[in-house]
Amino acid sequence: MQRLAALRRTAFRRTPRPREIDAPAERRTVGPLEESFRRRVLARAGGVCERCRRKTPPKRLHAHHIVTRSRGAGWDGLHDPRNGAALCLECHSRVHDHTAPDWSAWIRKRPEAPDGF
Repeated sequence: MQRLAALRRTAFRRTPRPREIDAPAERRTVGPLEESFRRRVLARAGGVCERCRRKTPPKRLHAHHIVTRSRGAGWDGLHDPRNGAALCLECHSRVHDHTAPDWSAWIRKRPEAPDGF
């Protein structure tokens, strides 16, 4: 048992810490629809995170799909800018980690929300 604990400690010490990813510089290959979606969502935001309202450098804003690509596959409105939110890295992480308690309420009250959200 002590040997197992020692192995775990060694493994955790050697595990590299995740680094912060600057989305535009290291994002996956995207198609023209996704790139258009991203540009339009970020242009609408004007350099401000739409959730926390902080001014954010353009390279640090992420275009987030509200109805995710996996759930909206085949839906014509998937890449509609109304299905997107420009989020800073912190807000985007909190949304994906489910640690943003006000996310659902924010989606329903935002002015860009299409009917049915």
